[in-house]
Amino acid sequence: MQLAPGTVVDRYRVEAELGRGGMARVYRVRHVTLDTAFALKVLVLGGEDLRQRLVREGRVQARLDHPNLVAVRDVLDLSEGPALLMDYVDGPSMDRWLATESPDEPTRAQVVEGILDGVGFAHAQGVVHRDLKPANVLMERRDGVWHPRVADFGLAKIVGGEEGDVLQTRTGRPMGTPSYMAPEQVRSAKHVDARADVFALGCILYELWCDRRAFVGEDSLEVFNRVTKGRFLPPRSLRADVPTPVEAAVLGALEVDPAARIPDVATFRRVLRGLRPRLGGIGQGPEQEPLQGVGHRGPHPPRRDRGDLALLDRRERHLGDVGLAGRSAGQAEVQRRPQREEVGAVVHGAPGGLLGRHVRGRAQHLPRPGELLAFHEAGLHRLDQPEVQDLGCIAP
Repeated sequence: MQLAPGTVVDRYRVEAELGRGGMARVYRVRHVTLDTAFALKVLVLGGEDLRQRLVREGRVQARLDHPNLVAVRDVLDLSEGPALLMDYVDGPSMDRWLATESPDEPTRAQVVEGILDGVGFAHAQGVVHRDLKPANVLMERRDGVWHPRVADFGLAKIVGGEEGDVLQTRTGRPMGTPSYMAPEQVRSAKHVDARADVFALGCILYELWCDRRAFVGEDSLEVFNRVTKGRFLPPRSLRADVPTPVEAAVLGALEVDPAARIPDVATFRRVLRGLRPRLGGIGQGPEQEPLQGVGHRGPHPPRRDRGDLALLDRRERHLGDVGLAGRSAGQAEVQRRPQREEVGAVVHGAPGGLLGRHVRGRAQHLPRPGELLAFHEAGLHRLDQPEVQDLGCIAP
């Protein structure tokens, strides 16, 4: 269904087309009496299944009345089928915003907090978005401040609710956008939970700070391969000014194993603020206790800062004063490099437990000669050999 500017549908006059996709178009419309603007989503394809899906999407989004979410206000019954009347956001999507803006650190922090507020509220209502990405975050400028609003719940899942699943997903069917899909969502979207959204939040945070996607490839298959293997460059290997808590939040959110990943939005927020997660989350310690080594903001980090990429001198046969962190399960993950005799240490970690500890001369997990250990203030991380070579962390 295509609507020309000036067309009146129900009580709304069409003003302009805002965007289009494979199944729907979105228009800016204005109430003819109240003179208030809304967005109207109409289907461009027919079929009863699509109509029912749009109505389910509307029911899900209608319960999400929050300043950082785009809510559905009504369902209009047009001759060609239903249409969703939604909040109108006067601003670009986040991907376009990032292409034109150069946000400073306070702006980045404020935008991320807004996204976390919105997604956290949705999760509290039992809604898992399943398609979080910059293109589905709309940016609205009010009083000189950018406010994000999460939109498009067309792939959403209701956890334990009677609506169930907007798409009525079948087991084994992936759905979403490849660069932002959690590994378990690549395998099957039916049984994912809020941790899949946390993974996507990590991707968004990465892109916000690094000006590129965490997972890229020539095609979707290559992207999926990188996602499921956890192959990406650490944020601070791309930008030295990325704060340590930001990198810790990214790495914790992008864990391949959902059980080792940051479990929820609240924990993500605490890690992002440089606080240890609560007991029962990923790691131990009181909420108010800052992570060791967190908080450096200077332009020149101290030598061998545990948040920087580092390679142990090949002549060293001990860890010296290098920081070593272990998973909450106490398991160090190493990769054998039989062709080399030196010990390399690459800062890349992701928090399976935020138990970073500075050691001098000894450590709980010592790599043997010929083994490569990925470590970080926030924890150990599986790191495959091609990625290490890409980072240039192996001495020639």
